[in-house]
Amino acid sequence: MILDIGIDLDGTLVNSPEMVLEFINERLPLNLTIEDITSYCIEDALPEQYKWIVNTAFKSPEMWKKVQFYDGAAEVVNQLYRDGHRLWFATSSLPQNLRKKINHLARNIEVPNNYVESHTINIQKKQLLRFDVMVDDALYQLIGNRTYTSICIDKPYNQTDVYIPNFYRAHDWEQAYKVISQIAKEKDYVAAP
Repeated sequence: MILDIGIDLDGTLVNSPEMVLEFINERLPLNLTIEDITSYCIEDALPEQYKWIVNTAFKSPEMWKKVQFYDGAAEVVNQLYRDGHRLWFATSSLPQNLRKKINHLARNIEVPNNYVESHTINIQKKQLLRFDVMVDDALYQLIGNRTYTSICIDKPYNQTDVYIPNFYRAHDWEQAYKVISQIAKEKDYVAAP
């Protein structure tokens, strides 16, 4: 079955959280790694006097120039498109960064011209979207009243012992692809006459 798949950007497709930490470490006497981030807000790992720098990092063109796709992410997105799925890029972005993200995506994935631009949604509450599958690193976007099956890209800041229905965890994009393929097969089976 052809699926509508929502894909988050920061921390899911691209390594912006790690680049924010690099930006911080270059400017402050800290040596933070992604393992130090145990909640979705990077600010929670910082002393009070340094919390301001996270917003500065997200607004920095220098930081955004360093952002790269995670290993295998672009290849899987390309394969999902070739498989015939409808891909939607759902992000919660500062307005000044949205165009940069769209351009970065369009340069790095193999889709027709204007596909990324016409399939990017800037939204704070992704549960409002009606996808078959949502791939994200933000646990709060993958729970609650939603219509989609959730795939959480595993990160130190999104761990939980709570059972979440209709939820999968993927350690990388290869594993996420396998889960999506299985969901498509199951929906084919359910839809068969």
